Amino acid sequence: MEVDDHFAAASDSITWAREALGEFELIARDFSRSGVFRIIVERDERTGVNEQKLQLTTNLPKLLRRKLTEALVTTRHAFDQATYASKICLGQVAGKRVYFPWASSPADLQGRLKKLGIDTRMWDIFEGLEPYPESDVYSGGCTVKRTLATIANDKHTVGLAVHPRINRVKYPDVLTGKTELFEALAPNWDPVRNEAVLMRWKGEVKISGDYDVHLAILFKDRRLKEPVNAVLGTAALIDMAERLTVQLKERCASLH
Repeated sequence: MEVDDHFAAASDSITWAREALGEFELIARDFSRSGVFRIIVERDERTGVNEQKLQLTTNLPKLLRRKLTEALVTTRHAFDQATYASKICLGQVAGKRVYFPWASSPADLQGRLKKLGIDTRMWDIFEGLEPYPESDVYSGGCTVKRTLATIANDKHTVGLAVHPRINRVKYPDVLTGKTELFEALAPNWDPVRNEAVLMRWKGEVKISGDYDVHLAILFKDRRLKEPVNAVLGTAALIDMAERLTVQLKERCASLH
């Protein structure tokens, strides 16, 4: 069997993961263009302060979670498939328990590589990916990608949050008369109320024109220190899987 054939499953998984992520982006784009936002003004009668707010009027489509789960889980398969291929292409016996050595530290990674029986001539490729979280104890690591891999393994818990971004280049025109207060705010999304305050004023204000609302979908999981952009985070994990696959395949070809 040719080296390319050994790595075909991993390469296919990477392709399918990118396709699923692309479909996710299209669904998110259509969702953000479908009139799911409204802009309202609420007045505090006690203080006389007006607040202009952006509100989300509906929930995220379930298909978004499905496509993102598909992309994540398929990427996770690619890591395991490439690791498996790196053994069998060199004639090693590979049992059912061969998987990519996600680790907790560089030392843990070396221990896992040894336990998995990975050819030592391949170790530098795995070590170069630094598949462990960052730490003050050692250099390197990739906390976000390591955590996303954990989430992919626990695929039933993939959580998504929504975060509309306002393009400040296309802010509407604002004319102010006699005012005691006027603030154009950097929108801070409230996930409980599904809204963000855009402007706050007291006095005479006239707003004309529209906002340009861009929707970002975020991973929201207790294992993440802060929300992660779903597209950028998943794309980075796919890139890592592709780097692993390409490098292992090239090394196997050079050793044949």
